[in-house]
Amino acid sequence: MSPETIVVGDDRVLGGVLDTVADALAADGRVVRRLPLASGTVEHPLSDEEAAGILGDARVLVVSSRTVVDERILRLAPRLLGVVFASIGVNSCDLDAATAARVLVSNGPTRENVESMAESQILAMLTLCYRLRDKVDAFVERDTAALGGLRRSSRMLAGRTVGFLGYGRITQAVLRRLEGWGVGDVLVHTRTEPADADLLPIDFVGLDELMRRSEILCVNAPLNPSTAGLLNASRLAMLPERALLVVQSRGGIVDETALARLLETGRLGGAAVDTFAVEPPPAGHPLRHAPGVVPTDHIIGHTAEMFASFAHTAVRAVRDLLAGTAPVDTVNEEAIHHWRGAVPTASVPHIQEEEESMGKIVRDDESGIAAVVEALRAGGVVILPTDTVYGIFGNALDPQAVERVYEIKHRDRGKPFMIHTRQEDVERWARLTPSANALIDEFWPNPFGLLLEKEELIPDEFTMGLPTVGVMTNTNHVMRGVVSAVDFPVFGTTLNYSGEDEIRRIADAAHFVELVDVAIGADHISVETKPSSIVDCSSEPPAVIRISATSLERIQEALPGVEVALERRK
Repeated sequence: MSPETIVVGDDRVLGGVLDTVADALAADGRVVRRLPLASGTVEHPLSDEEAAGILGDARVLVVSSRTVVDERILRLAPRLLGVVFASIGVNSCDLDAATAARVLVSNGPTRENVESMAESQILAMLTLCYRLRDKVDAFVERDTAALGGLRRSSRMLAGRTVGFLGYGRITQAVLRRLEGWGVGDVLVHTRTEPADADLLPIDFVGLDELMRRSEILCVNAPLNPSTAGLLNASRLAMLPERALLVVQSRGGIVDETALARLLETGRLGGAAVDTFAVEPPPAGHPLRHAPGVVPTDHIIGHTAEMFASFAHTAVRAVRDLLAGTAPVDTVNEEAIHHWRGAVPTASVPHIQEEEESMGKIVRDDESGIAAVVEALRAGGVVILPTDTVYGIFGNALDPQAVERVYEIKHRDRGKPFMIHTRQEDVERWARLTPSANALIDEFWPNPFGLLLEKEELIPDEFTMGLPTVGVMTNTNHVMRGVVSAVDFPVFGTTLNYSGEDEIRRIADAAHFVELVDVAIGADHISVETKPSSIVDCSSEPPAVIRISATSLERIQEALPGVEVALERRK
């Protein structure tokens, strides 16, 4: 069989990352074809003939967010399995068209990326508050009069009302870093207000209120049809006198000419602008020289650690796609079932029959996940499909739910359950070690388990007095959907009595369905999928305590020096 063809783009910012990706994939024995620099962008689109020649036999396309991937490009790449964006942005991709074409789209929201951007956003706020650029310029130019005036013009971050447009990973990472700074009110405007927000006290407000009250406003929203031009001249004029603006997400959201005018008149106190509608901005752009502006060329949050993580994540995503596995950071998760050839619940006759006789069963779609989440929040117990079998689940912080599952399962009280949670929340429930972080970076959310020292938020009763808690990952879209929608750890175990066969069909779970509140019916559990491998990272040195889906060789590659101690499995 001939090797698969991978097309890798080029980019003025991420060129080094894409070069590293291309080299790694070529070393795998893949055919790697490169796009010329700036080819395929809005300014220099590929013709139909060029696109067909370059992408006609491609299995994966790896690009930056400056390369356009629209319906036309997807149509001219009929063999495409996936598009991998080397960084977090996917705004240049028509996600609806990709989903319709059964093409998966993944990106690189790595921890290093999020943390670098969060750190740089704090830097931008402080730079503006303390007028750092003005002070440096005055010092370099030996302008003693200007220096004298600057001594009294700086403002502390403490006590200021800070607003955020968008409530994604970067905003949340910034909020974690603001704890202890003594900031005033924290305002957030987002299209979908989360049910639970456990960071700083946050006021979720409308857009106009956000603009009127924010002394410092951070623009962290993605660029899409609903945000393009959102902060126009009239909205910018609503900001308080001498307010500060930080723009780091995407250009095109803020009216740059209006912003420059407000800075020129002194109406706004300053702006740190890292992203522009046109990048780099032309020489005569008004924000290059407006007073109080700190302009950078989409680079303020870039770090060596971030770039290294981008390359690693992109290569892993390509390898996953070629192996028939959805990448960890798939953006259009709704395409996974079609891409993997899964059979929808509605087309399976025996499930429809079971649903008619067991009204607690819901489908494995958004409405079904919403029903499960509602039941869990109310203290209920639910049945869900995992990567390998059906399981029974509840809220790990709810003692009654825990007790109920022990009773339903007839489970030995000396065997604690493991928990499922969002990647960003693991450190809320357990103490992360460098070894654990390395494994999370490598494998999350592919089937994998970690044994970690528990945090105080996990009740001793849940772990039966043990100082550790097990954390499991899961690629099943139902489990991921449920876990991402709740603000507590979800515990669970297999849906069977000890010594009996595990259940892989909801039709075989009638007895258990009668004992729970909601059950999701699905018929796409892979019998061939193995259980998760587990590594004990609660103490040093870490040790592999179960070897299964993830081979020992892969674990040792990610964590050199790891021990093997199968007898330590708890």
